Amino acid sequence: MTVAVCVWAGEKYSVDYIIRLRKSISRYSTHDLELICFTDRPRPNLDGVEYRRLPDIGLQEHQYWWYKIYLFSKESSLLGDCIYFDLDVMFLRSMDEMLQYDSDFVILQDFNRAFRPNYHISNSSLMKWRHEKYYFIWDNFSSNIQANVNKYRGDQDYITNCRIFLKNPII
Repeated sequence: MTVAVCVWAGEKYSVDYIIRLRKSISRYSTHDLELICFTDRPRPNLDGVEYRRLPDIGLQEHQYWWYKIYLFSKESSLLGDCIYFDLDVMFLRSMDEMLQYDSDFVILQDFNRAFRPNYHISNSSLMKWRHEKYYFIWDNFSSNIQANVNKYRGDQDYITNCRIFLKNPII
């Protein structure tokens, strides 16, 4: 079974984004996806959403995208196939093809720079992975969080570096 996950940290997004994401997942997929929301915020009572607490890893408000890396941890208690969505992702058609894509790890091409030759950075706003195979992403990151935050421009640069190491596809 595949589980949908998102991160809701800080004050940038309201609960309306969680509601919209839940509705989009229901509307644009024929799969029965559970939505797990990792958050540092008070948990509203929304049907079809399970909340899990994000750990305090010393991030500042403008660095909260780094929490995506926590999703690769054993401590997140995710199991099996996971599909991640940023809260501001909008669907225009079925997501079933992405759910059925046969790979242990899939991530988007960075569409902001898609026309730059040999640009290899991925876009982490939508990712799919087999959870148990990628603990090392969090383990390596968490071994020195501040050094990794300083070395990479963001989570997608860090994930791209891990993906290149593994030669996983981008779509």
